[in-house]
Amino acid sequence: MDNLKNYTHQRFLQDITNWEVKYEEFLKEKTYHPEGNYSFTHSRLRGAVRSMKRMSKYLFTYQELDFFLPVTTNTLEGFFAHLKVRVGAHRGISTERKQKMIELILLNSSNSFKKGMWKKLF
Repeated sequence: MDNLKNYTHQRFLQDITNWEVKYEEFLKEKTYHPEGNYSFTHSRLRGAVRSMKRMSKYLFTYQELDFFLPVTTNTLEGFFAHLKVRVGAHRGISTERKQKMIELILLNSSNSFKKGMWKKLF
């Protein structure tokens, strides 16, 4: 996983499949319990490998993008800080109203906001 940035999607899938074949016996080890059932001894490792294979299409999304992807999340964190300040000013507001307020702020900051939309929310 340390070298993930150097991989392509196809090469990653090929290498992880090769790794699975190499350690197949290790991954299939079972622990038998007194009740008569069993569990895989290395279930967490098996789950991690399955997750990496299943989510691999999302791991390499950045390689398919044709626009600049920011290196940091500073802009996003700044936006959420702004959102927290605006919502935090209304401390006694109910959870339902707070959710509507957040939705309104998000709608207002998006390109799809249309005049009069706030009337439908409240």
